[in-house]
Amino acid sequence: TISESTTTHNLTLSGLDPGEVYFLQVYSVAGEDTAFSNVMAAATVSNSTGAMKAYFNGSVDNSYADPAENIAISTNLRDTIVAYIDRAQSTLDLAIYNIFNPGIVEAINDAAERGVTIRYIGEGQSGNIGLTSLDPSVPVFLRQTTVGSGMHNKFVIVDFETENESYVLTGSTNFSNNNLFTDHNNLIILQDKALAKAYTIEFNEMWGGSGALPDEATSRFGSDKINNTPKDFIIGGKKVELYFSPSDGTTSGILNALESADASIDFALLLLTQNDLANMVIAKSDDFFVEVTGIINDVNISGSDFDQMVQAGVYVIQHTPAPVLHHKYVIVDHADFSADPLVLTGSHNWSASANTENDENTLVIHDAAITNQYYQEYKARFNEVVVTIHNPEILEFNLYPNPAQDQVNLQFSSHSVANSRLLITDIQGKTVFAHNFGTYAGQNNMQISVAALPSGVYILSLDGEWGRTTEKLIISR
Repeated sequence: TISESTTTHNLTLSGLDPGEVYFLQVYSVAGEDTAFSNVMAAATVSNSTGAMKAYFNGSVDNSYADPAENIAISTNLRDTIVAYIDRAQSTLDLAIYNIFNPGIVEAINDAAERGVTIRYIGEGQSGNIGLTSLDPSVPVFLRQTTVGSGMHNKFVIVDFETENESYVLTGSTNFSNNNLFTDHNNLIILQDKALAKAYTIEFNEMWGGSGALPDEATSRFGSDKINNTPKDFIIGGKKVELYFSPSDGTTSGILNALESADASIDFALLLLTQNDLANMVIAKSDDFFVEVTGIINDVNISGSDFDQMVQAGVYVIQHTPAPVLHHKYVIVDHADFSADPLVLTGSHNWSASANTENDENTLVIHDAAITNQYYQEYKARFNEVVVTIHNPEILEFNLYPNPAQDQVNLQFSSHSVANSRLLITDIQGKTVFAHNFGTYAGQNNMQISVAALPSGVYILSLDGEWGRTTEKLIISR
């Protein structure tokens, strides 16, 4: 209790247990009036190891490891998930969109046989063939609403009450054979009691309580959920943020991560239809000091912001060919250790339904090593697309002087830029110069007059059958 009359308060709470979640409410009394804050959840720092491990089911490019010994782990996601399920000794909670893989089902059944208390939540409108082989003693609760993707989570909680054996497994990976073995996905595993307890609170909200059996009368999914979990953690000395959708304002968390970029943004997404996120990407790309690149898989779906970003000069490419790029991650300032390197990952697609209807989880991990490991995977995906659809002999060009005053020169790396188109657009995406090269274009130099253009930042892009190359052009007088 603070007795003096003031609007600024500082209070130290002592005697709290490590690795616990506490619920706090502040109230203020002035005469006969009492004002109450919302109930807030906060987590104390645990004594857990804080170990974090990133896994990918595709190749990674270790040439981008920084430092050199920071090699990302690329392995079989199924075997990794099975290994952590096998660690469970007391409790195992799974919130999984769908399950098709016999090996994971067998691991869950083995856990049930050794006496582990298991609870399973799935999406009722998705194919869940694997559930037919689940041990009948394992209680299963399915979200049956058909809005959006429904219960779209992909997380596992192992032994949430233990100090050094509590694990959270999450990322983009569904428990289907395609997601585990074919489609590009990521898995992040964190050993932290406080985080495991926060995930358990979210699980219990969907389950309808903390009991062994679900309670449909008290369970909450989607927009019925409330914001009742901690957002901020210190895990292994690193800051970690946690968001559950749709109750926690996940889009705001993504926007904050993007806005924090000082040097670079790199994103790998299944889709992007959330306009405010696309607008933030465009705004950061317009910042001359921030390099933005991205890969999106589904670019032709309704509401896609892909074309808008391309037209605005963002260096974003479609992921082709197969398999599907199923990621939902963004990497910020991967090489700028003086800033705040972070990676944001989880189940949350960058869409309105993920933000307002689906059950999703998202982590923002402020850790240079984990960020670099995701960047190694990102460069493998980005470069394989560029190598597949781009001809570097044609794509590359030099742009000088830059900044320019009245004229800018282009020097192409190859004598042929046939069947391509050159555009200069302003920061609003308006085309201010266009030139189409014919079926035969023999020049390797080109001069463009920019004397009529006002000072400012522009995007020069070269489009052809290989894709697009962009470069920022500054006009300064």
